[in-house]
Amino acid sequence: MKKREFIIGATIAVFLFVAAGTLVWATAASVSGQFACNGNLINGWYWLRSIGHNATWTFNASELAGAKPGSVYVNMHALVTNGVNGGAGYGTTVKLKITGGGATQTLSVTLKNVFKPVDPANSNGLGYDCYGSAGPLQNKIWQGKGKITITVRYPFTPNYHVALNSGSVTLGFKK
Repeated sequence: MKKREFIIGATIAVFLFVAAGTLVWATAASVSGQFACNGNLINGWYWLRSIGHNATWTFNASELAGAKPGSVYVNMHALVTNGVNGGAGYGTTVKLKITGGGATQTLSVTLKNVFKPVDPANSNGLGYDCYGSAGPLQNKIWQGKGKITITVRYPFTPNYHVALNSGSVTLGFKK
């Protein structure tokens, strides 16, 4: 039994070492400065659920200094449900409008929810977490620019509600 525990422990340690080694090349730029949203604030999350609701993050592009061309991606964490006091397990796609240095790019992020089963009843927030990424950003958006602005607007397909906060969007890149 002890030998088996050691092998499992060693396998996990090697996996963690390999996983950590693969992450060395990736860096996350943090939101520098501003986040604004006009959605409904509930428990630290702004719910975009009506026409006109939007969220905007402003990044300092200098934080991407040294990033390799074609390596800057948008990573997103959001909450998604099927309506007010909705159920769990839902995901959706959101469109991002990204501007920097006079250039504009539109990307779609498919927010995936791995919570199962999908439950249309009020789940009190259990199983709302979704994650997704999109990119790469066009080099003209970020290279040598002062700031990058990323905006998400309601509605979403198929009109689900999405909640965001200041930490919902990060930029990952390779040096």
